[in-house]
Amino acid sequence: MKRLKKFATSAILIGIMCGLAACSNNDTEDRRKSKVTTEATTEAITTSEEVTTEEVTTEEETTEETTTEEDTTKEDTDGNTSGTDKKNTPKTDFAFSSNDWKTLEFALDGEIYTFPMTLADVEAAGFMIDEEYKSEKLESNMYTTSVTAENEAEEQFYVRFKNFTDADKELKDCEIYGFSFEVLDYRDVNPDVTLCNGVTFGMTIDEVKTLMGEPDYYYESDSTDIDRKEMDYYVTGKSYDSSLELSFTDGKLDSITLVNTD
Repeated sequence: MKRLKKFATSAILIGIMCGLAACSNNDTEDRRKSKVTTEATTEAITTSEEVTTEEVTTEEETTEETTTEEDTTKEDTDGNTSGTDKKNTPKTDFAFSSNDWKTLEFALDGEIYTFPMTLADVEAAGFMIDEEYKSEKLESNMYTTSVTAENEAEEQFYVRFKNFTDADKELKDCEIYGFSFEVLDYRDVNPDVTLCNGVTFGMTIDEVKTLMGEPDYYYESDSTDIDRKEMDYYVTGKSYDSSLELSFTDGKLDSITLVNTD
């Protein structure tokens, strides 16, 4: 009987020990699985971070490329000052035949012109006068008052014709007596004119005198409403001969008139 009890007691102890061992094994297995899961999760997070970092880096590189492209575009835009449209940046390096203003050679919108000229030269530059004037008769030894010439951009100037022959002529067959060019604030487009000695719109009286010398005639308005001055230069020193008339408003050259009596 006592042996049975001992045997039973031993069996119970063995069972308890086996149960503890099983629990220990299960716990070890659970910890192993947990470690594997944790490592897998860590690896996934690391991979995700690497992918995200790579995407951010690529995005930053793209932003840098875009910024560089914008900077380049801005630089190109800032560096390009001509064109435009030629109106925005007047050309200054003209191949004039002389720098003597008495030749009355000038550049209009980038093209050089020299007297004598006819209406055909004006039309070749893209400027037209009203058709009714073309057939108008000009008597011998006479010249006209101003006629407006305009191009498609609505740029305007005034042209005068002369007929110093012994027979009447239509204006379209007459030589040009002179041009008057003006810069007007209310107009969207104004003529870009440069004389062969470098005189151009926007210059001051002193700047013009540096290039032209003292005028043959000087006029200053006594009006208190506007500051208007005029300087005339005569090719031969005589007022009725070929001449150049320069007018200034508020100290800036804004009107150029050339007259060719030859």
